[in-house]
Amino acid sequence: MIRGSRAASVLVAVLLVASAATVGVAGADGSSTRDRLTAITSTATETLGVGTEPTVTRTMGFDRTPGDPGNVTVTVEYDVGPDVEQLVVTGPGDDSVDELSGFESEESYDGWAYAWDRETADPSMTATVSVNATSGAFSGLDFADARSWSLLRSTEGFSSAYYSDDDSEWVYSWRGDVRFGTEFDAAGPGHFSDRMAYLGEYATRSGTAGGQTVTLVVPEAASPNASPEETFGLLAEARGAFQFGGVDSHVDVYVGPAPLRHGGYYRGPASFWVNEDSLAGAGTLVHEYVHTRQSYWAGNAMKWFDEGSANYYRELFQYEQGLQSYDDFRADVTADGDATGALADRSTWSSADLEYSRGERVAAALDAKIRQATDRERTLQDVVRRMNDHDGELGYGDFQDIVASVAGTSLDGWLDEYVQSGALPSVPDDPGLYTLPSPDVDTDGDGLANAVEREHGSSVTDRDTDGDGLSDAAEVEEYDTDPIDADTDGDGVEDGADPGPTDASVPATTTAATSEGEAATEEPAADTAEEAGDGSSSAESPGFGPLAALVALAAAALGFGVAGRD
Repeated sequence: MIRGSRAASVLVAVLLVASAATVGVAGADGSSTRDRLTAITSTATETLGVGTEPTVTRTMGFDRTPGDPGNVTVTVEYDVGPDVEQLVVTGPGDDSVDELSGFESEESYDGWAYAWDRETADPSMTATVSVNATSGAFSGLDFADARSWSLLRSTEGFSSAYYSDDDSEWVYSWRGDVRFGTEFDAAGPGHFSDRMAYLGEYATRSGTAGGQTVTLVVPEAASPNASPEETFGLLAEARGAFQFGGVDSHVDVYVGPAPLRHGGYYRGPASFWVNEDSLAGAGTLVHEYVHTRQSYWAGNAMKWFDEGSANYYRELFQYEQGLQSYDDFRADVTADGDATGALADRSTWSSADLEYSRGERVAAALDAKIRQATDRERTLQDVVRRMNDHDGELGYGDFQDIVASVAGTSLDGWLDEYVQSGALPSVPDDPGLYTLPSPDVDTDGDGLANAVEREHGSSVTDRDTDGDGLSDAAEVEEYDTDPIDADTDGDGVEDGADPGPTDASVPATTTAATSEGEAATEEPAADTAEEAGDGSSSAESPGFGPLAALVALAAAALGFGVAGRD
């Protein structure tokens, strides 16, 4: 993982249309098969063999089958090193395996796994993979095989493990262990990530934000409703706004053409697709990006937090960036839909929507609880950061302990009430409680970053919190006055009209300080659209400058270029 510095603010003003698109469900790389494979082998350690060459490398070759719509042929070849005593692999299903070379089906595995014969130098398996996959939570397809392209899970169903003689342990294909390598190939054009594959004609664009490289994969069949500049600008902002670690060096973003459903779908650890019609705005794109930053391993009672926190941070991000009002933000995080059940017990859910709607409400309320308990010094982001640092599976008890350590007090009772039952928490109606701890975001455009405003207790949505005629930035950075007290020195004269706002012995005169630090003979002048020089009120579009300048910044600051067709 890399902790990069925050990129320059390059959010494009065109993105002011907020997205309400449906978001996706995180998938699993054949989890049930992997669990069974783990059960028949010894327990793996956390050793990753850093700095070593792969002992086993599997090359996965993909071939579209136009004569067999909905399916793709996958051939997996294994390069087996001398350290390997045993190699066990799985296929996507008994009836889908077309050919085996060097593998034998054994009764001990009930026919669903195959063991290497230890004689064949390069064993292989060929299988027919069904691509089309209907969403379990939403209407439509998560993956699809169309006439000229296919978007599929690249490694789904092909789990592998080998026993290392040298290390006396099992090494698994899905644990990120460098001793087990995976390479991809295709009969035609294609783009591959660790868990996702696109087959067909496409183009790519790449950009870098805060040490993180993003590749945007645009299929020839897609017509995205946002430009690459807009997408990269938004991701650059999101990269800096979410400061809870889990930063992969590279993220792949696929544009999903029809007939894929609206919304998006995340495939860990660092790839996701977003529908061509869901790319604009800060909705689906930010939700799926948050998933790439969730590097913890959630236990069953904590899986709701994946979607709940991603939904919450999507809404908070839009509010912080001025893409929606506080009223809209609060309405979104408190909209519970019709789903019922306890978040910690999936068997009680009336629908899959519960982890999204109820989950984001609990996340929003918990964030407020933590901020209140720590005098706004800590937030839910501190919880997520510690979750990401947690070793092994993160259970509900681990979550309670982390929340207590961040809040400085136990919130076990509160969590039990709203996570383990169907009760609904209240969400405080206090805009000042909901700010992202980003060093650069300045929601009200007063020159004072939200993080600094939180330290001083001033409003992130009001340029002059105490209404004394001095902007919050001027009070903090120029006059050393209190931005939440209109009369800092208590002499009966508001700071904006007081020539000595921190010294009660200085008599009031007709000369007053202004937020620009100059003299005025009347009341302090208010910031106006004409003063801003962009013809628009900063209160209407907080934190943004002229549209043309921002578009230019997006193009210049990210340094993205055309990577061409592969």
